[in-house]
Amino acid sequence: MLALLRLRAFTRRTSFELGVEIGRLKEPEQKLHIFTIVHWAGAAKAEGFGQHVMFQVGTREGVQEFVPKLAQLVQKYAIPLFRGEDEAYRAALEFGPKQYADEVKQGNLRVVRGKAEAA
Repeated sequence: MLALLRLRAFTRRTSFELGVEIGRLKEPEQKLHIFTIVHWAGAAKAEGFGQHVMFQVGTREGVQEFVPKLAQLVQKYAIPLFRGEDEAYRAALEFGPKQYADEVKQGNLRVVRGKAEAA
């Protein structure tokens, strides 16, 4: 059963990166980031996600604007995880590395295409 939900704010000199991590208390090292969950749900394009989407803000108002948006993403796409559906949780965990590998592959293909076009 799902037992861990974290809202993370990573600070930089002039800004914050907001994110949500979902995991289980019995497996604290394994957590799902909201972006992985949205991609796993097949909704990245619908939500306007590009290759790298971050919620970066520099003001209190920005935090107040984006925290509810993150909450909406959790409500829309993480419900199976909150229900404790083991199959959904395992599938989402396995999706993260696959997604990363696909992004690396696509990045490498762009580099090769660029070199081929330049030649």
